[in-house]
Amino acid sequence: MNSTMKLNTSHGVLTNEGIFHKWDTHYATLEIENVSHLSGEGLMYAALQGRFTHLWIHPSTGIRFTPEQVEALLDTQRWDVGPEGKLISVQKNGTWKGYVASITGRALKPRPTWNTRLIFIEQGNWPLDNATPEQILSVADKVESTLGVAMAGSPTSVGLRFLEVKNKRYYEHYFEKSEKIEGASEDEEMDWEGLKELNIPFFAWFPSTESQVGMYLHCADRNASHPYAASQENMGVGTPFMQEGGEFNKKYPGLWNVEISLQYPLTGHNLLPSLFPGGQHWLPTSLLRVATMPIIGYTVKVNQALLWPEGKPVFERWAKELWTFREQYPDGSVERNAIKSIMNNTAGFTRAGAEMDRTMRPDWYATIVGGERAIVWYKAWKMGKEHNIYPCGAYADALFYLSPEADPRKALPGMFDYEHSMGGYKHAWTLPIGREARDVLAAKMGAAIRIGELKKLVKGAQ
Repeated sequence: MNSTMKLNTSHGVLTNEGIFHKWDTHYATLEIENVSHLSGEGLMYAALQGRFTHLWIHPSTGIRFTPEQVEALLDTQRWDVGPEGKLISVQKNGTWKGYVASITGRALKPRPTWNTRLIFIEQGNWPLDNATPEQILSVADKVESTLGVAMAGSPTSVGLRFLEVKNKRYYEHYFEKSEKIEGASEDEEMDWEGLKELNIPFFAWFPSTESQVGMYLHCADRNASHPYAASQENMGVGTPFMQEGGEFNKKYPGLWNVEISLQYPLTGHNLLPSLFPGGQHWLPTSLLRVATMPIIGYTVKVNQALLWPEGKPVFERWAKELWTFREQYPDGSVERNAIKSIMNNTAGFTRAGAEMDRTMRPDWYATIVGGERAIVWYKAWKMGKEHNIYPCGAYADALFYLSPEADPRKALPGMFDYEHSMGGYKHAWTLPIGREARDVLAAKMGAAIRIGELKKLVKGAQ
C-alpha cells in the first residue's frame, strides 16, 4: 500500500468564520461574511475562488442544500451540477430529510472551471459530525495519501474506488457484468435488479432466557465482520449459467435453490440459532459450503442454481490493506472511525447500487452475508462442541453468553484468541445480572429491542 501518494486535490472546511484550510504547513482561514446566508451559487463561488476541489460543509454552519436548490443552479445556465449529486434518503437518525449529501459541479460562465465538490457532513455518512476542521482535513489527507484515491461525498465511493485500484490489473474481467445467462434463450437476460430480492438476512436471534441474579452476560463481537467475510470468499466472475438439478458443488460461486435436510442429529443443534434463514431462499455457495461439511451433517437437494464459472478474491487485498490502515489509529479516533466506515459501507453497496453500476452485484452481497452467517454460526457451534458452552443470543456478528463466571476469558475459553485480528472476536462488554437484567432476558420481545435494553443497563452500570 502506497503511503506517500499525493493527489491533485485541495480541501477546505466551511465554518462560521470562513473556509479553514491548510496553506503549505500552516492552517489558515479564508474569511467569509455571513456564512450561514450563503446561497448555492455562493457556496460554489467560495469553493472555486479558493481553488478547492473539496469543500466540507461543517455541521456548525447549519447550511443544508435541497434538490430544489440544485435545480435552481442548473436553471441559471451558469452551472453544471452533477451527475454525482446525491440525495440522502434516510438521515442518520433514521428519518427522511431530503437534503443533499454531496454535489459535484463547475461554473460554465463566464468561462468553464474545474469541478469542485460540496460535502455536507451532517447529511452524509462520513462519521465526522463532531470532528474539528483540523481533524477533517487530517482525515482527508491521510485517506488520500494512503489509499491513493480522492475523497468523495461518501465512504462507499472511496471504498469502491479503492476496490477498483486493488483489482486494476484484472479490472475489466472482474467487474464485467454479463447481461446474458449461458445456455438461456436469446431473449432471457440477467435480472440484476431482481437479484436484490434474494437477500440473506443476518442473525437476529435472542429468545426469552431464564437467568439468575449473580450470573453474567458476556457479549463477544467480531472485528470488521463484513469485510472479513468478503476477504475470505471468491466472487463470481464471467458469464453466469443455470444448473437444473444435479449436485451441489462448492467450486462454483453463486446461488442455489435447494431442499435441506439433516443427515444425522447434530449435537447442540437445538441450542443454536438456525444456520439457514426461514422461508424460501436462494442460498449462496458460501453458506452451503459450511452446512454440507461432513462434520456438520446437512445434505441438500438442488432444484436449480445460478452459478458463475470462475471465483476470484476481489475483496482480499482490499480488506487486508484497509484493516492494516485502520489499526494504525486508536479506538475512537476520527481516523479509525472514517476507515471503519469505508470498510463497512462498501460491501453493503454491492446490493444497493443502481443496475448500471459495475459494482452493483447482489450475488456478491449474498456471498458476503452468507459467508458471515456461516462463520458466526460455526464459531458458536465449535464453542458448543468443544466446551459445551452455547449462546443465548446472536445478532449479526455478535454472540451473547450467560455464565456464572465473571471473567469473560474464563467464561469463553479460546473465544478471544484473535481479538486483534480482522475477523477475530473481541470482548465487547459484560453485564452482571441483577433483577432488571433478569427481567429483560425473560421478557417476550424481539432480539433488537432486547439488546437495546441490555445496552442501556450496560451503559448505566459504567
